[in-house]
Amino acid sequence: MNQIISIDIIPNLEFGERSREVCKMYSKFLTCIINKSFLKYPCCISVTVFTVMLGILLASFLEASELQTQLFGSHIQGGKVVENKTVARVIEGQTVELHWTSDKDLELHLHGYDILLKLKKNILGKMKFSADKTGRFPVTIHDLGSHGHSAIFYLEVHPD
Repeated sequence: MNQIISIDIIPNLEFGERSREVCKMYSKFLTCIINKSFLKYPCCISVTVFTVMLGILLASFLEASELQTQLFGSHIQGGKVVENKTVARVIEGQTVELHWTSDKDLELHLHGYDILLKLKKNILGKMKFSADKTGRFPVTIHDLGSHGHSAIFYLEVHPD
């Protein structure tokens, strides 16, 4: 007797988009494997169980990495951050991505982490790093060789 089995792995609502996509693909994969193999070869159950466990671990891993990365984007115009948000708050140990655009060529400096980013006019630039130091760290502009010490943005890293 041939039976069609459909597997749907539904992630927790808190899962991120990447994890939901993995679960959808994994559901299709399992449905295909079980319908083609398991019904013909019942001994495949241990392989199927292992595969299910592997998929659940993979989705969990992707979710954990999504929760650990914090993304912030800002546009600089006339030497100032256009948006009202000039402070990014993260937890120690998280991965941070600061995305920047500017109305002119300039260099940004994230103090404390000593990260320099050369921005080209209207081209997205990224600072990606692990927030392994706690404190309040300013981002300043190095503009055409001058070294501006006025902060345009702050990164606050709070202890875990």
